[in-house]
Amino acid sequence: MRKIIRFAAAVFISACLFSNTAEALSLKILYPQQMPIAPTRDFYVLGEIDRAGAPVSFDIRIDIYDAANTIVRSTESVGIDGNGITSVAAVSMDYPNKGYWFDYQANSRDLLAKNPPPDLIFKPDDPDSFYDQGNKVAVTEKTFSAVIFGGCTTSFDVNPDTLSGDIAAGEYRIVVSAVSGDADIASADAKLTVGVVADKMLTRFSPADHQAKYTAFANKNNYRIYLDYFPGYWPLAKDSDGKYIYYEIVGRWRANDSIEYKGGNVHTILYNVDNNRCATQKVEIGYLAAIGNINSPRIHYYHYDIGEPSVTYAGKTIEGKIVEFAQGDALALTRAEVVEKGIAVEENKYYPASHDKQVFLDIAANGVYIVPGKTLSVFGVTKPIQSDVTKGRVLSNDIDTYNVQNFTSKLHYDLTLNDEIVLSRDVDIALVRHYDGEKWDEYAAVYEFKHDFVIPDEYAGKDLTMTLYAVDKNGVKVSGTGETFKIMAYDKPDGGSGGGCNAGWFALLIFAALPGAAAVMKKRG
Repeated sequence: MRKIIRFAAAVFISACLFSNTAEALSLKILYPQQMPIAPTRDFYVLGEIDRAGAPVSFDIRIDIYDAANTIVRSTESVGIDGNGITSVAAVSMDYPNKGYWFDYQANSRDLLAKNPPPDLIFKPDDPDSFYDQGNKVAVTEKTFSAVIFGGCTTSFDVNPDTLSGDIAAGEYRIVVSAVSGDADIASADAKLTVGVVADKMLTRFSPADHQAKYTAFANKNNYRIYLDYFPGYWPLAKDSDGKYIYYEIVGRWRANDSIEYKGGNVHTILYNVDNNRCATQKVEIGYLAAIGNINSPRIHYYHYDIGEPSVTYAGKTIEGKIVEFAQGDALALTRAEVVEKGIAVEENKYYPASHDKQVFLDIAANGVYIVPGKTLSVFGVTKPIQSDVTKGRVLSNDIDTYNVQNFTSKLHYDLTLNDEIVLSRDVDIALVRHYDGEKWDEYAAVYEFKHDFVIPDEYAGKDLTMTLYAVDKNGVKVSGTGETFKIMAYDKPDGGSGGGCNAGWFALLIFAALPGAAAVMKKRG
């Protein structure tokens, strides 16, 4: 599923100034709110119009001034009709580079006519003006909007000759004016800061419990979550459930999204990241791989200490904490779950609503006790690895997404008894979470796993050791992924289960002959 990345609320910019005019017309700037924005990034200027006492029809002009009070960008509305709004004739209704899914939206053309993104505006009598920065303003009865090209997308549907260089780091001023004839009849202005955000978040924005966790984490640490609308990701309307319908120009918003991660510290939470349709992977992590920054010290990787925002079992809920990977580690074992004999499990399939289980925490430190015959599921997460850019291992395409060709692909397990390997197995890293009523949960998380094992009765009463490590797509062992833990194939000496104890244990069970498993038993001589 495309990443739903813009939940910005309509909060007013405190720096806005309003003119007192005879007509009482006033303008209010709402966006951009989050500053600084990255150098060369495009951005929207959005605001409200109070037309009380104003002429029926007027134009809106947006000027960007640098610190020397020089205009570096200017754009003005075109095609305003007799009601003072942008006419349908000035909107590129059949723009070819939109997201293809828009055409499947009911009443899409009506919605576009009522609230067009400024990206689509051109002079009705001059088709080539579509590529002109000077025309990119849309006006409705109560709002104005403009797209300002900073320089990062000059090769995409923009005539660079209409721009006066890139918008570099620095302080700027946004001035919005209502123009009637040769006169400015109202104006508003706001500060604009362009620069590198020191600390920013990178993670999926769903599901809701994850969103609540990472939002609190970001707020506590003063890390930026990008909420302002990126150009090319336009909130067109709300559906019957109150959710936004977006008009996407993927070649624009993805480039602008990526450029924010070019500098500064990037705090990346690895949770439910799919390799095929998730912008976290296809756009942002893919971009970091493309510029060779996956292992950069400015990229910080985190996971949930228990593998989930929360885990419920036996009538209680454990809350997960967002923690950074230990220094030098590229794999973290997060928890284990044990279910009774006869309860069906599926490898790499996790059902958060299933609570009939024991849960073991801090498993690498303390091992796990388990009665033979029960099923044990091992949960964990791995970090991204840097693909070889020079050998074409990170592929970009014409819609600004990236195919990262290499990542941790499988885990190799060896189970030993008295220092002798009794079982070896290789298992895919591909966790699928099944959330009730959600369609997107059928896609596998590329960095997470759930591996299921049953300990055979022949090892009852034995102490065993499990050793594991990850390999990449080429079968090469990945540094920092080695782990070892104990398995005690009997109940706890005190008769308790230990499930969910704060000092809980890791659970990695002996591999059963599960469907599709590549298990090789090694006979003891």
